Amino acid sequence: ELYFENNIYMYIFKQLIGIFLSGIASSVLGIGAAIFFRNKYILLCLPFLLNYIYRQTLSKLIINATSAGNSVEWIEAFYPEYIMRISINQYWIASFLMLLLEYIILSVLFYGRVKRGIFYE
Repeated sequence: ELYFENNIYMYIFKQLIGIFLSGIASSVLGIGAAIFFRNKYILLCLPFLLNYIYRQTLSKLIINATSAGNSVEWIEAFYPEYIMRISINQYWIASFLMLLLEYIILSVLFYGRVKRGIFYE
Protein backbone atom coordinates (compact mmCIF):
# COMPACT_ATOMS: atom_id res chain seq x y z
CA GLU A 1 0.00 0.00 0.00
CA LEU A 2 2.90 2.35 0.65
CA TYR A 3 4.21 2.03 -2.90
CA PHE A 4 1.12 1.10 -4.89
CA GLU A 5 -1.33 3.50 -3.22
CA ASN A 6 -3.99 0.74 -3.13
CA ASN A 7 -4.01 0.59 -6.94
CA ILE A 8 -1.21 -1.24 -8.72
CA TYR A 9 -2.41 -0.15 -12.17
CA MET A 10 -2.21 3.52 -11.26
CA TYR A 11 1.28 2.95 -9.85
CA ILE A 12 2.42 1.26 -13.09
CA PHE A 13 0.83 4.04 -15.16
CA LYS A 14 2.66 6.71 -13.13
CA GLN A 15 5.94 4.86 -13.53
CA LEU A 16 5.48 4.63 -17.31
CA ILE A 17 4.68 8.34 -17.54
CA GLY A 18 7.75 9.08 -15.42
CA ILE A 19 10.00 6.99 -17.66
CA PHE A 20 8.59 8.71 -20.74
CA LEU A 21 9.20 12.17 -19.24
CA SER A 22 12.70 11.14 -18.22
CA GLY A 23 13.47 10.20 -21.82
CA ILE A 24 12.22 13.59 -22.95
CA ALA A 25 14.38 15.32 -20.35
CA SER A 26 17.48 13.43 -21.44
CA SER A 27 17.01 14.48 -25.07
CA VAL A 28 16.54 18.21 -24.53
CA LEU A 29 20.26 19.10 -24.72
CA GLY A 30 20.76 17.17 -27.95
CA ILE A 31 17.74 18.80 -29.55
CA GLY A 32 18.95 22.22 -28.43
CA ALA A 33 22.37 21.61 -29.95
CA ALA A 34 20.84 20.37 -33.22
CA ILE A 35 18.94 23.64 -33.65
CA PHE A 36 22.10 25.74 -33.72
CA PHE A 37 24.87 23.51 -35.06
CA ARG A 38 25.39 21.37 -38.16
CA ASN A 39 28.89 20.09 -37.37
CA LYS A 40 28.62 16.41 -36.45
CA TYR A 41 31.44 16.59 -33.89
CA ILE A 42 29.83 19.46 -32.03
CA LEU A 43 26.46 17.70 -32.18
CA LEU A 44 28.05 14.62 -30.66
CA CYS A 45 30.06 16.30 -27.89
CA LEU A 46 28.14 19.44 -26.91
CA PRO A 47 25.15 17.76 -25.19
CA PHE A 48 27.48 15.75 -22.96
CA LEU A 49 29.52 18.84 -22.14
CA LEU A 50 26.40 20.85 -21.29
CA ASN A 51 25.08 17.98 -19.17
CA TYR A 52 28.37 17.84 -17.26
CA ILE A 53 28.33 21.60 -16.62
CA TYR A 54 24.66 21.47 -15.57
CA ARG A 55 25.21 18.62 -13.10
CA GLN A 56 28.35 20.18 -11.66
CA THR A 57 26.46 23.42 -11.10
CA LEU A 58 23.66 21.57 -9.31
CA SER A 59 26.19 19.66 -7.20
CA LYS A 60 27.89 22.90 -6.18
CA LEU A 61 24.53 24.42 -5.23
CA ILE A 62 23.68 21.34 -3.15
CA ILE A 63 27.03 21.46 -1.34
CA ASN A 64 26.58 25.16 -0.57
CA ALA A 65 23.00 24.66 0.63
CA THR A 66 23.98 21.69 2.81
CA SER A 67 26.87 23.55 4.40
CA ALA A 68 24.53 26.45 5.17
CA GLY A 69 22.02 24.07 6.74
CA ASN A 70 19.32 24.65 4.13
CA SER A 71 17.06 22.08 2.49
CA VAL A 72 18.28 20.72 -0.83
CA GLU A 73 15.04 19.16 -2.06
CA TRP A 74 14.27 22.05 -4.40
CA ILE A 75 17.74 21.89 -5.92
CA GLU A 76 17.55 18.10 -6.33
CA ALA A 77 14.27 18.54 -8.19
CA PHE A 78 16.18 20.02 -11.12
CA TYR A 79 18.09 16.83 -11.86
CA PRO A 80 16.62 15.30 -15.05
CA GLU A 81 15.96 11.90 -13.48
CA TYR A 82 13.94 13.47 -10.66
CA ILE A 83 11.00 13.79 -13.02
CA MET A 84 10.48 10.02 -12.71
CA ARG A 85 9.29 10.49 -9.12
CA ILE A 86 5.72 11.37 -10.03
CA SER A 87 3.62 12.20 -6.98
CA ILE A 88 6.18 11.09 -4.40
CA ASN A 89 6.30 14.70 -3.24
CA GLN A 90 5.44 18.11 -4.63
CA TYR A 91 8.96 18.84 -5.91
CA TRP A 92 8.70 16.74 -9.07
CA ILE A 93 6.39 19.37 -10.56
CA ALA A 94 9.31 21.85 -10.61
CA SER A 95 11.28 19.46 -12.79
CA PHE A 96 8.27 18.99 -15.07
CA LEU A 97 7.69 22.74 -15.41
CA MET A 98 11.36 23.32 -16.22
CA LEU A 99 11.19 20.62 -18.90
CA LEU A 100 8.05 22.18 -20.36
CA LEU A 101 9.67 25.62 -20.41
CA GLU A 102 12.79 24.23 -22.12
CA TYR A 103 10.73 22.62 -24.86
CA ILE A 104 8.67 25.76 -25.41
CA ILE A 105 11.87 27.80 -25.78
CA LEU A 106 13.39 25.20 -28.12
CA SER A 107 10.19 25.11 -30.20
CA VAL A 108 10.28 28.89 -30.63
CA LEU A 109 13.96 28.77 -31.58
CA PHE A 110 13.34 25.92 -34.01
CA TYR A 111 10.48 27.85 -35.60
CA GLY A 112 12.75 30.86 -35.92
CA ARG A 113 15.45 28.76 -37.53
CA VAL A 114 13.29 26.88 -40.01
CA LYS A 115 10.50 29.28 -40.91
CA ARG A 116 12.15 32.64 -40.47
CA GLY A 117 15.75 31.85 -41.43
CA ILE A 118 17.17 33.09 -38.13
CA PHE A 119 20.41 31.57 -36.78
CA TYR A 120 21.67 30.33 -40.14
CA GLU A 121 25.40 30.21 -40.72
